[in-house]
Amino acid sequence: MLEYRLAELCAHRALELAHGVHCVDLRPFGLTLTVPGLQPDVSAPPFPVDDARPPDDEARPPDDEARPSTSADPTPRQPPCDAVQRVRSIAHQRSAMEARLLGAAQDLTAEIGAALLADKGYADVDELTPARRRKWAETKRLACAELQVALGLGVREARQLVGVACAPAPVRTVVAEALETGLASWGHVRAFWERCGTLPADEAPLVSESLFGADPDLAVPERLAPDGTLLDRPWHQAEFWAALEREAVRVEGQDVLAERERRHRARAERRVWMRVDDDSTATLAVTGPLTSVCAISQRIDACAKALRKSGDERTLAQLRSDVAQTLLLHGRLDLPGRAEGTLTTPPTGRTLPTGPTGDPLLTPAESEAVAQIVTAQPSITLEVVVPFDALTGQPACT
Repeated sequence: MLEYRLAELCAHRALELAHGVHCVDLRPFGLTLTVPGLQPDVSAPPFPVDDARPPDDEARPPDDEARPSTSADPTPRQPPCDAVQRVRSIAHQRSAMEARLLGAAQDLTAEIGAALLADKGYADVDELTPARRRKWAETKRLACAELQVALGLGVREARQLVGVACAPAPVRTVVAEALETGLASWGHVRAFWERCGTLPADEAPLVSESLFGADPDLAVPERLAPDGTLLDRPWHQAEFWAALEREAVRVEGQDVLAERERRHRARAERRVWMRVDDDSTATLAVTGPLTSVCAISQRIDACAKALRKSGDERTLAQLRSDVAQTLLLHGRLDLPGRAEGTLTTPPTGRTLPTGPTGDPLLTPAESEAVAQIVTAQPSITLEVVVPFDALTGQPACT
């Protein structure tokens, strides 16, 4: 383990080292550590191998050589290793409290469910029919509402908390143990549930065991030491995200039909949404098939680079945004023709020359109907309502 020898180095070499430098004596191993600005003392005898650190009376300089304490520095500086250890200890306690919070959320959901059963005239969940069990989402909804009020959480985080608390027993047990030991934090658990919460009940435990379990044979390589044992340290964020995505894809790929259905469902849920920001800007997001979105991004990027190459002073990021806005606001689409290079215009049936038709891998389905609507759509007219007080600078009513 690395030891901090800041006091010894300052006393023997009279040099102020940067706070947090790791110094370790390597002479028992036949090595020499060279510090910039210091000349190695070859005459000093090496420390014994069984006691690499010198005795306290040898390490401590004489009283007359010690640096006197001043009013600006009344107490000796605490080694950084103690502060790091204190941070780790507090983080460990925080994770343990988050595990207890999960248990409390589970108890809350169970109590709400028991109250609802009693209100409906049932004594146990087993008395419900399969159809009623599938519709029994009111319990989680009420539990989320209670957590939002009690903890001030948003809807999404409250749902994730209730979801993990009500997860299958293998997942819930492994996650709680990971929080208790400090291996994971609530951020890791949230990411896991957001990615794997929709997996079947027999597949989600496989991912949780590899990420949070205590069995080295099932753990991911990022958690293993060279000798095959589990590392005694918390998850690193980048490693966790990579392992999470890899394990989730591996589990999903085991069932080909289920994976195909998941991809069809994801395509069916394509959408466009807008978020209004508080700095007079807004964000527009589009989800769709991978090929189409990649082609869109490549086309916008090519237009931006061409403008930049021609001498436009705007940055590439600004040009990408401006190109996309211009295309969406004022762009027109050539109607796909019956044959390549032609355009059939209804209702006259005239055929006009056009460019080649779009690639079916890139063009969305039913693009002909979309092209007709977009081409016939007039330019947008935006009406901005401004309060009269903002224009005059005076209240309208006094």
